[in-house]
Amino acid sequence: MVSGRSRLFLLAVVAVATVGLCSTATASASVEAYVGCSHDASAQPAHSCHKGASLGAFFRSSTDTEYDICLVMPAPAKSVCAENQVAAANTLYLNPITLSALGDYSVVWKASEDGTELASWHFKLVAATALTPAAASAAFRALISRRSPRAVFPRKEGKVCPKVYKGSEGKISFCFAEYRIGRTWHLEGASASLEAGEIRFRRGSHGRWRRKWRRCRLPRRVPGKLFANNGCGKGTIENDAHFVEAELLGNIRSGHPLRPIGWQFTFSAGFGSIGIYHGHRKGSGYVFTNAVGDSFRYVP
Repeated sequence: MVSGRSRLFLLAVVAVATVGLCSTATASASVEAYVGCSHDASAQPAHSCHKGASLGAFFRSSTDTEYDICLVMPAPAKSVCAENQVAAANTLYLNPITLSALGDYSVVWKASEDGTELASWHFKLVAATALTPAAASAAFRALISRRSPRAVFPRKEGKVCPKVYKGSEGKISFCFAEYRIGRTWHLEGASASLEAGEIRFRRGSHGRWRRKWRRCRLPRRVPGKLFANNGCGKGTIENDAHFVEAELLGNIRSGHPLRPIGWQFTFSAGFGSIGIYHGHRKGSGYVFTNAVGDSFRYVP
């Protein structure tokens, strides 16, 4: 988990980097330091990222450590440093970085006390040359993280922009990201396109809810009761009441075995983690849950 004591390291514009993992050991401490393409604690180390992502320098030490962190920029070579960063033992810390220029960069971590180098990392900021599910997903999470630094994404969510479609105006990807800020969950939709070497987003739907069970409204022609822990499916084209009416009710009446229920609107393909619900019989009702924990219960 990233510590709440994240510190601003460098401001410039918007950048992305991909990095690998650097682990070093001193006489008294083991240090893990790397750069990731987002500010989320689950960001993977990388060595090359597309412009538009949120860059973060991550640091963790096995002992309480006071460190200086420096960004080494490309020619004309210069460094920008943040000094006396205090890290508690075994806690992951984030120093956000924002860059304005493409090129090769390095991050260096040093002990504040004597200047001993603890770790270093090299990464490259590159322009986006193609719209791919992986690039769009990373950029969408980065956009959300810049807007909401406390956003936490479920580990089982997978790609949030799973497909790329070709239309009359070029390639486009449709994205849905579920994340939590404090006790409030969000489900945000957007469309992604490539413009001037940068992945841009046009915002769509945005649902918010608290993860607690509540009764949902069913259409008058649908008997029974519906309960959900996800705001009754807010933020999607097909909410939980639609699932019951369009898919589950007919299945129950026909006596067929339960089958997964999933998003069926245009461009819904690929959202397996948040768009597919697997069900089972529980007492007199039926419970359906997706991979990230959204759930609804229907009692006929």
